[in-house]
Amino acid sequence: MEKLKVLIVDDDVMKRKEISEMVENTGMASVVKASGNAYLAMEWLGHNEVQVILLDAVITGESSLEILKTIKDQHNSIEVILISDGTPQSAEITLEGLKNGALDFVKIVPGADTRHEGLKNQLIILFSQITIKMNTLKSASHDRPESGRGLINSAERNNQETVEKIRQFDPLRWTRADLVLIAASTGGPNALEVVCSMFPADFNTAILIVQHIPPEFTGAMVESLGRKCLIPITEGQDGDVISPHHIYIAPGGVHMVVEQAKYQKKTIRLINTPHVNGVRPSADVLFKSLASAYEGSNVLAVVLTGMGNDGRAGIAELKKRCNCFCIAQSEETCVVYGMPRSVNEAGLADEVIDLKEITPRICKIAAGRSW
Repeated sequence: MEKLKVLIVDDDVMKRKEISEMVENTGMASVVKASGNAYLAMEWLGHNEVQVILLDAVITGESSLEILKTIKDQHNSIEVILISDGTPQSAEITLEGLKNGALDFVKIVPGADTRHEGLKNQLIILFSQITIKMNTLKSASHDRPESGRGLINSAERNNQETVEKIRQFDPLRWTRADLVLIAASTGGPNALEVVCSMFPADFNTAILIVQHIPPEFTGAMVESLGRKCLIPITEGQDGDVISPHHIYIAPGGVHMVVEQAKYQKKTIRLINTPHVNGVRPSADVLFKSLASAYEGSNVLAVVLTGMGNDGRAGIAELKKRCNCFCIAQSEETCVVYGMPRSVNEAGLADEVIDLKEITPRICKIAAGRSW
């Protein structure tokens, strides 16, 4: 397999050296240039071919967001991975970068050991996804799952007998949604902004969200979403009683679950148990807890862009124990069509629709006006 060609842009010479070693150690990519000056790097880029740029989120005296926009305007096929140190300034810029075309980010704290297996594995996953995307674009015979509104097609029902046992959705029982769930990963911050900003001020169903993100970034993401959203949005806190007309986002670094409390109240709990599907928080952990706490209820689950299959097992459990309707984001509008693909190919998605259609569809389904 041909290795990816990588350009590193970071004004810290030691960090450039360490990141270069980390990239080379993945065995999937080769560093063709490492530069401390972003504008010189952009000039060099105009005469050389690379597939990936690792760009420092905070470059002294320069705007990494402007540099990112230049890259995406002039070299749209190049994937950009931001390098963030997790400080408030870096976190804010990183989240803006994700909205402006960056694929994802890696967190590298100054002085930390960049040989850490977690960082290496994260890069391997990202490089694998980039390679798959490149090969998909090159292959004219690639079969793309049908997207757009509608029930999943029969070709995607590989386990039809299992699906029929799991699926119990009954529109006749649906008068309103008791709860809305959203799962997202790579590309999620931007997708969540699109989805959350479109909810009307009178949307009166509780929304619980799992976005795979480190703890240092959750607060900045919630603050950013709060500026665009017409309904209250907060990080879930241990002991929070779930209320309608509110969005709760799982904090990074812990799992968020829901328990049945006294007087039929549902309460958020934060637990520091091991990673599930390689992530924490995990949508599967939240969804499985909700299948118990909301057993028999009408639950609307949405799976947005992201790598892997987090959420699939949880939705299967929701469909066994609740009246669950599942929407998956279409491949054409995903940054990474991993999590939506996993629920779609398992026969768990009731609809596959484009990102900008999701919130209007949620509103109609939640109010029981879509059958």
